[in-house]
Amino acid sequence: MARSVNKHNVDFVALCDWLEGSLLFDDERLSAADVVDVLIESEIYDSQEFAWEIVSFAWAELSRRLSWVGTGSPIKISKPSLKRLRAWRDVPAHSFCLALSFARWYPAWSYESRLGVG
Repeated sequence: MARSVNKHNVDFVALCDWLEGSLLFDDERLSAADVVDVLIESEIYDSQEFAWEIVSFAWAELSRRLSWVGTGSPIKISKPSLKRLRAWRDVPAHSFCLALSFARWYPAWSYESRLGVG
C-alpha cells in the first residue's frame, strides 16, 4: 500500500482483499475505526478524514462483493464494523478464491507455496 497524502495511492483491490482475508482467516471483527487507525499508524495516511474516505469506499466494495455470495456470505457488514459469521473451513470455496487472490499481493509467499517451502 503506497503512501496517500493528497491522492489515494492504495491499491483498492489489495485493501479490500486484505480486509476480507483478515476477517476470514484471523479476526472475528474489524471496526472501521480500527482500520483507519492502522492506516494512520502505518503512515499510509496522515489525515484521518482522508483515511475514512478510503475505508468507506472499501466497506461499499465489500458489501457489493458479498452480495454476490448471498446468504452464504461468511462476513456481515455494518457501517461501524465487519464481523465474521463463519470460519474459513466452513466456506472452503470462498476461502480458496480469496487465498488465490493473495498470490497477487504476496508473490514470494505464492512462489514458496508452489515449491512446498515455508
